[in-house]
Amino acid sequence: MTEGDQFFSLEICHPHVSVPITVTAVYAASTLEARRVLWDGLLQCQPHHKLWIVVGDFNVVVEPWEKRGGRPFRVVEASDFVECMGSAGLFDGGFSGPNFTWCNNRHGRARIWKRLDRLLLNAAYLDIHLSVTVSHLARHPSDHAPLLMAVSTRLDGKPRCFRFINAWADYDDFRGVVKQSWEQECMGPPVHVLCRKLQRLRPIIQAWNKDRVGNFSNNVRKAEAEVAGLEQGMVGGGSDNELLRLHQAQARLNRALAMEEVLWKQRSRVKWLQLGDRNTKFFHSVVKQRRMQAVIHGIQDSNHKWVTEDARIGSEAVKYFSSLFSMEEDPASSATVGVIPKMVSLEDNEFLQNMPSFDEIQQVVFTMDVDSAAGSDGFTARGLRQGDPLSPALFIIGAEVLSRSLNNLPCCRGFQGFGVPRGCPLVTHLGYADDVLVFSSATTRSLRLVKRVLTDYEAVSGQRINAGKSCFLAHPKICPAKKLTIQRLTGFKYTPFPIKYLGFPLYCGRRKKEYFGGLCQAILLRIQSWQNRVLSQGGKIVLVKHVLSSMPTYLLMAASPSKSIFQEIEGMFSNFLWGATEGGTKHHWIRWKDLCVSHAEGGVGLRQLEDVYKAFSIKLWWTFRANSSLWAEFMHARFCRQVHSNLVSGAKGSEVWRRMVKVRNIAERHIGWIVRSGSANFWFDNWLGSGGLSVRLDNVSDHKVADFVQQDAWDVRRILQWVPQEIASEIVREDPPAGQLPDLMIWRPEHSGRFTLKSAFSIVQHRSSPSPLFKRIWHYAVPLRISFFLLRLLRERLPLDCTLWRLGIHGPSRCVCCSSPEVETVEHLFAAGDMANHIWHYFGDAVGVAWTGSAFHVYMAAWWQGRHRNKFLMFVHQVIPLLICWHIWKARNGVKYEGKTVGGLQVCRYIFSDLLEMFRVQFLECRVSTLSWLHFYLEISSWNRAVSHMLVKWVRPSHGALKLNTDGCSKGNPGVSGGGGVLREASGRLVMAFSCNFGIASSMQAEACALLFGVQLCL
Repeated sequence: MTEGDQFFSLEICHPHVSVPITVTAVYAASTLEARRVLWDGLLQCQPHHKLWIVVGDFNVVVEPWEKRGGRPFRVVEASDFVECMGSAGLFDGGFSGPNFTWCNNRHGRARIWKRLDRLLLNAAYLDIHLSVTVSHLARHPSDHAPLLMAVSTRLDGKPRCFRFINAWADYDDFRGVVKQSWEQECMGPPVHVLCRKLQRLRPIIQAWNKDRVGNFSNNVRKAEAEVAGLEQGMVGGGSDNELLRLHQAQARLNRALAMEEVLWKQRSRVKWLQLGDRNTKFFHSVVKQRRMQAVIHGIQDSNHKWVTEDARIGSEAVKYFSSLFSMEEDPASSATVGVIPKMVSLEDNEFLQNMPSFDEIQQVVFTMDVDSAAGSDGFTARGLRQGDPLSPALFIIGAEVLSRSLNNLPCCRGFQGFGVPRGCPLVTHLGYADDVLVFSSATTRSLRLVKRVLTDYEAVSGQRINAGKSCFLAHPKICPAKKLTIQRLTGFKYTPFPIKYLGFPLYCGRRKKEYFGGLCQAILLRIQSWQNRVLSQGGKIVLVKHVLSSMPTYLLMAASPSKSIFQEIEGMFSNFLWGATEGGTKHHWIRWKDLCVSHAEGGVGLRQLEDVYKAFSIKLWWTFRANSSLWAEFMHARFCRQVHSNLVSGAKGSEVWRRMVKVRNIAERHIGWIVRSGSANFWFDNWLGSGGLSVRLDNVSDHKVADFVQQDAWDVRRILQWVPQEIASEIVREDPPAGQLPDLMIWRPEHSGRFTLKSAFSIVQHRSSPSPLFKRIWHYAVPLRISFFLLRLLRERLPLDCTLWRLGIHGPSRCVCCSSPEVETVEHLFAAGDMANHIWHYFGDAVGVAWTGSAFHVYMAAWWQGRHRNKFLMFVHQVIPLLICWHIWKARNGVKYEGKTVGGLQVCRYIFSDLLEMFRVQFLECRVSTLSWLHFYLEISSWNRAVSHMLVKWVRPSHGALKLNTDGCSKGNPGVSGGGGVLREASGRLVMAFSCNFGIASSMQAEACALLFGVQLCL
């Protein structure tokens, strides 16, 4: 068929396969630049709607485990290949046998192993009833291992068991069917009765489904055919009765589509997609992949040999689990558990032994995930195991035993701990879940004590330490003999730095980009697994915001990647959002930086990684200043011994310390102190609320607030020795310290005083001026793809002829929506053109919406301005302009690229149909007329709203008293803030008025500052 310098393609037909198979053999070049030619060639020759198998030597590894020896794995080498796979819709076919297919046949440390050969398949493979398996054979005499591809028809063909479908519950008569069966009496123990009722209910539901529901896909096809026939009859006009029948048919189609979406979403068990976009095709592909992965082609037996026969696969699985569940545990001594003190009282023990109440059982059952995998009876069962509170409690108790045992090691004779700087606390271990880092010296006695603790823990807990996954780390210059001694005593292998612990790279020395390559690789693979061609841009925004953006968030909590890593990750996000074509990535119509602002500022609410990194840095500084954890105690002893943290330089120290010092000034401006005993630092802590005194004065020292208090009152004489008169006056207006409680550190941007990442992010995020137009296009009832389209429209980032001219792409321009030729511009297509003008006047003239001018944003603003009688009209006025622009764009594309003939009246019907659907979703309790747009609008206009009035007036104070009224505001909350106030006598005569600025603050802070400022003036 086709060939290139590094590949050739053949088309193969076989009687057992219903479609032709395109097989592409690859022999990739050894250089990165040359392989890019191969990736472009594969994208250009990819077959459409056919099974495509790509196999051969790709000369690149995709993941770190596919390489052993030589230089570390670099993500940049695999990124082009992974992007090519994603653009072409290819995925790895997997393999059985050895991990590596190539070796350079050298000896010792010069030997390198790689997985260079692989087989790729496209999505069409999921539609055929074939199973393709790949085996890595012995490597002889070549340096490459041959690949054996086996094709069989053995899929999971056993009879399908009963599965409860969530969409059944949406039918009105379903509850009655279940109730009638459930109320029939059944004798026996409660659990037996439950099982019998479920068994009896199963065939009843199956019969009801066959008679009442039928096949969901067939229902959709019938509804689509009915709507298409009625729409064809309405092309030349149509009566009101025919229009009503069309709306009823469209409602039946929407219901059928919704039921089908619920079905496939349940089968795919994908939980991160939100309402708004019907991605049924995506759910189909996920279900197909799950079914293909459910087929077991081979299994390793106890001798590490692969078994591929069906009978032996089953027997090996039964043998493994039988031995697993019949293992006898050795009796263990309870002495190790003695490190846990008695925490449960007699009252607690009696409470734990009580039978659970009906409400408690109902609460557990009702919190089960209805979309989880069904049990053997066809109904959801997984939640019983996931929600069991006993399992995590036992795990926590076991982890506590291990932690306390390791903490007791310094008390053992002969134990020498891991060396730490002078004054720092001794750390014996760090642990999270079942991943534990143990710190010890390399002396024989210390290692034996550590090993004894681990052995005792295994005996008492029943858990086993995986020696194959465990390792020990030491200084790179440790002698080989010492390594062997440690390995013999612990049973663990030596692993050099860097390693990963809880997903974080632990390394010594200079930071390198490849240490964070695993994160970039994980994001690439996640993007590839989504098969991005079946997702709308609205769905992609949800994935980027809630899935992809969360992947690096965990790492940014403590790690310090370079800016190039941020740029690479955000580049992957942007490429995924805008998609790819056969020639590579598509044009990015809006910069990533511009998307990472709020909706009101013209973005989509995404976050730049550098801003997230700064917010986490502020959180680290807050945790450090709180000094309430082992880490904070260690950092204080390491860097701030006998000196305030604000005086320590950030030029030296660890990467984490330098990272914290960079945001120190920002964090300190928002940290406040509530003075109780006066333990806060007089000069550096912000205990006055106006910043630390060290920022306002040059001559500072080291004092606590309590040092300036004598006999429960301010020592004014001493204060004046250190600060000028105006600051001294500010100090003495505060209450002097009293009590024994330590001063309380608070986070000023939050009303509660507790630190939140949201407030820290709002501090570091770049802000621009909000626009009411941008804010109006986002509504939770409007699908994201429509809102994102409107964002591109308002920013003039649509591929119109006038926009393409600005990009240097010149060609003839003609508006396809007008009877007379006109140049296609934004204003012409969406406002001044024949179709647009007809649609705007069709909806606006009937309900009295008028405007002046011919710009589309003027038309939109005319619908949004003014007050509306009720919430229903408010919703309609907000949504109608969005739907008009969206359907004009759809009609333009249908005419230009699909050759359709679309009239203005037909587009108006589509707009009205979508409006009705959104209205029903927004107001479920309302029933409205679907006869015409005018009837609908007049009906909702007649609905009244509940109006409440509250009289607000100035109340005069008592005779002889003064009254202070203040107000504060913030632009951005937090943002630039200010406040003011007036002071009046009882007669209303003005005594004094003021206004002032407060800098960056929230609305509540501005209110409080205005009140405080006014009270201080009164005093």
